[in-house]
Amino acid sequence: MTTDIDRARAAHLTRHARTALTVPRPVVVLPCLERAEALAAAPCLEDGRFRLPPISST
Repeated sequence: MTTDIDRARAAHLTRHARTALTVPRPVVVLPCLERAEALAAAPCLEDGRFRLPPISST
């Protein structure tokens, strides 16, 4: 059962979530990596692509 004390504590703990402001940032468009640059950072390659482990459906 929830008491008034529990509600007051919860309201105090979450007060910042209601008053926080979201400050929008400007959109900055950056150039994409070239394919060779992206693949250079890959831990494992296969046929010129990132090699990923198989996905199990269990």
